[in-house]
Amino acid sequence: MDSDLLDALFTEGEIINIRGFGAPHPAGNFSTMLPYGDDDELWAQVERAQSQLSNSGFGVAVRRSAEGNGGQGNLLHSRALWVDIDDPEVTLEALDERARLAGYPAPTIVVSTGGGAHCYWCLDTPAPLHTLDERGGFKKRLQILSKSMEGDVKCAEPARIMRIPGTVNMKRSERYETHMLCSRGNTYPIHRFPDKDLVINSGERNNAIFREAIRQRNLGVSRDIAYSVAWGMNEVYCRPPLSPEEVGTTVSSAYNREEDTGQEQRFPEAIEREIAISFIRERGDNLKYEEGLGWLHYNGQYWGRDENEALNMVGAYINMLRIQAGEAGGAHERLSSLCSRSLTYRKIKDVLALSSTVRDCRINAEDFDNDPMKVNFQNCTLTFSKDGEHTQSEHNRDDHLTNILPSNYTQDCGKPKGFLKFLDEIFNEDADVIRYLQKRLGSCLLGNVGDSKALIMFGDGANGKSVLAGILQGCLGEYCFPVPASTLTGGEGGETKVASLQGKRVGLVHEFGSNTQLNDERFKMLTGGEALISGRHLYGRHFSFRPVTSFLIMSNYLPTVNDMSHGLWRRMALIHFPVIIPEHAQDRGLMRRLVDSERDQIMSWLIEGTQGFLQEGLEEPEACRAALEDYKDSEDVISVFLHEKYEPFTTGRVRISKVYEAFTEWCRRRGQKPGLNINNFGRLSHGRMIGEGDNRSRIDKGKRGGDVYLHGITEKQEEHVSWMD
Repeated sequence: MDSDLLDALFTEGEIINIRGFGAPHPAGNFSTMLPYGDDDELWAQVERAQSQLSNSGFGVAVRRSAEGNGGQGNLLHSRALWVDIDDPEVTLEALDERARLAGYPAPTIVVSTGGGAHCYWCLDTPAPLHTLDERGGFKKRLQILSKSMEGDVKCAEPARIMRIPGTVNMKRSERYETHMLCSRGNTYPIHRFPDKDLVINSGERNNAIFREAIRQRNLGVSRDIAYSVAWGMNEVYCRPPLSPEEVGTTVSSAYNREEDTGQEQRFPEAIEREIAISFIRERGDNLKYEEGLGWLHYNGQYWGRDENEALNMVGAYINMLRIQAGEAGGAHERLSSLCSRSLTYRKIKDVLALSSTVRDCRINAEDFDNDPMKVNFQNCTLTFSKDGEHTQSEHNRDDHLTNILPSNYTQDCGKPKGFLKFLDEIFNEDADVIRYLQKRLGSCLLGNVGDSKALIMFGDGANGKSVLAGILQGCLGEYCFPVPASTLTGGEGGETKVASLQGKRVGLVHEFGSNTQLNDERFKMLTGGEALISGRHLYGRHFSFRPVTSFLIMSNYLPTVNDMSHGLWRRMALIHFPVIIPEHAQDRGLMRRLVDSERDQIMSWLIEGTQGFLQEGLEEPEACRAALEDYKDSEDVISVFLHEKYEPFTTGRVRISKVYEAFTEWCRRRGQKPGLNINNFGRLSHGRMIGEGDNRSRIDKGKRGGDVYLHGITEKQEEHVSWMD
């Protein structure tokens, strides 16, 4: 067994699916999950398959759990794309040529299977396969790659099993041991492999076929092979396809033309496409395109959405071509004339739109801000390690950071004395709470990488919350994004509100209303920090990204919560502001003064908090834990309602429909929505204890005579009627 392929696709401890398949009897067909790295067990499973005359295969994608099966729902990620070639005569050189002609790079690893070859393109970053959308996009890339390489499209499945190199192909009559043809070590970004089929409509078919034939001719391909490539392109992409005669005439026209001496020889209709391709190849290092985000430009420090800069760059490039062609004179003057006619806003925009289809500039939204341990300052990027240490490096476009702090990173700049004095005043010199706040805010510089908790800072007015919020906004700049409270509470425009959080490390929410109800599901989704979520900008397309935002909520009021599950409450941390500052003692200019005079020192204090978080964790002080428990108790509306309206009575019972009707009316009078249907109300009421001390009873839901009752309670101030009577 050759382990080079498996070593490229799996790291130690990851789950690999080993299968025996194609055996002549059922005992040889099996599937097992193993942690990769246990060579003895892996080899034992391979021998098990071979001894049963079964083929030995493995799942290319890493599986999520050893307890799960080998199907789609148990996929974690994949470090490669693959194609199964059913051609026993195929050579490595022929496979490389197929990839080149199709516009793909050469495969990283090729395995000879006896019946053909398995080609693998290793990725520089594992492609996630958690969700249906991720698996669907990955499958589309596999299908397009397989079609382009003339492979077996049935094998273009994320959960696909492929042959292990060094094992025997039992399908062949003669013994054939699969083996590696090459292992090159090169890796590629996932966006080098398109996930959308190109559709060429009727107005562009001839030009597209002509351009492809010219490309084949310039590669030195014979006319017959170029016709085969063009005909395949015509069948797959042209809607409707051209006739064989039209394809042949177009290819002949391309091959009968004189060799190009420049772009001026090309079809005038194709000039915009040629300029777009040339522009991306020569000037596209600092431009990326994503359908939902549009054009992003790297300005030397970070990436930002900037279509205007992209338009300016295209216009400048066309003008440069115009000048160069004009200076060259002669046959180049036609190109100069074409470029001159392209220097209009509409033409420049057309070239930019065509540029967005060039594979080299495509990127996925989740590729941005995917390293939370990098913090971007004006003069450098800090990279933290898990032990809290950090290194300093120059800005790098490949970090794909989309935000930057407004200050330089400065070592040993001293303590923010005025800021620390302010914290002592508003927290009554509670050192434990202040240290916890420092670590919590420090963790926010890395985004949502800690315990997925939103920090709610609450208390009556005039207690320093607004000043602290202003200081954080002034020091963090683009890292701190003001988030409307409705993003967490519901309301219209949810997708656009969610989209605005892409890449933002800190989401600052100002003030919930006095009777605001939390949108429990959206709150959990945005604070989860793991699964990809979908959003879209106004009038834009949907895009998926992994939320990295840590939420800081400043409010006089705490929101109403319906979901009493651990899954919601574990996402909240509370800090109470206990001090009310008298009006005569309030310093109206304090916030601006501290930002102007101590910004570097405050940032140093936050960096210390980041280190503290990484080294010590985020254990909450007793005061914060107590505040959360009080909040949780006050939001258990079922408990409050039952204790207010009912009392324990061991043999009592009340129809659940009557209790639920009373509950909805009680909520209405309190200005709340029940948020529960009768079934969920009954489920959440069942098993509760009501009463105090010795006078307590358990509430149980049960049927009697076709009706559903809550047993163990009775309405207050009413005669007790036993259900045993």
